[in-house]
Amino acid sequence: MREVPFWYRFAWFLGRPPDLSQHQWKLLGLIPLILIAYWRRSLPETQRFQVVEHAHEPVMKNIGDLFSHVPRRTIGLFGVVFGLALAGSTAGFFAPKYLQDVHGWEPSSVAMLNLAGGALAVIGNPLAGWLSDRFGRKPITILFTGMFSLTALAFYAVGGVFVPLLWVGLIFFVMGSDVTTTSYGTELFPTRYRSTATGFRAMVSTAAGILGLTAVSLMYTVFESNWTSISVLCVISLIAPVMVWLFLPETAGRRLEEISPD
Repeated sequence: MREVPFWYRFAWFLGRPPDLSQHQWKLLGLIPLILIAYWRRSLPETQRFQVVEHAHEPVMKNIGDLFSHVPRRTIGLFGVVFGLALAGSTAGFFAPKYLQDVHGWEPSSVAMLNLAGGALAVIGNPLAGWLSDRFGRKPITILFTGMFSLTALAFYAVGGVFVPLLWVGLIFFVMGSDVTTTSYGTELFPTRYRSTATGFRAMVSTAAGILGLTAVSLMYTVFESNWTSISVLCVISLIAPVMVWLFLPETAGRRLEEISPD
């Protein structure tokens, strides 16, 4: 049995014959839409909602406050993260292709290096954390970020038996650098900005990674070599230890209230 259309039933409900077409009756839907538009403009909000609404701050306000209230720390930390991700994303991404195209490695050999060498490289995570607690965030961050840039540069410039060792060193130092910069990110900023700083740091890192891969493609037209382009980015990433030295204070062994009071 064929279902009776809603417009037809509605017509009989009004006591009128359905002398309009189906599409014409659909225009009745405009009536509640007009009422909704009118009520949206005319109905007042509750006092409680108005109080809460005015208490909200703009989404970008905390990010702006980072640069206005603690500019040296903000510029320093995000500069370090940017430099590290700019080279780290490209150096790590192209490493398997470099080993196969330039040094003639088989995919199985690259997989074995990832397995065995990666197991050694991840030691950089706990070791960097322990060293930064023992000797300070600042010197260890300078050491790891600087050594990452130099190791990545050597990896794309040196051949022979040193290649797998340099690859392990590259992963070791980039992981260790991530640990120390993460520690800095949680200690440098007051509580009201801390989560904002963490989120913005992740955004800067992602943007730098994308920019690094894009830069390799653009520089290929100049150098006609991906490996030379990556080496240029590794040189640029040496800005990271310089930013730590110039802008970031020592935080190890100090209370958070002393480092970043609210």
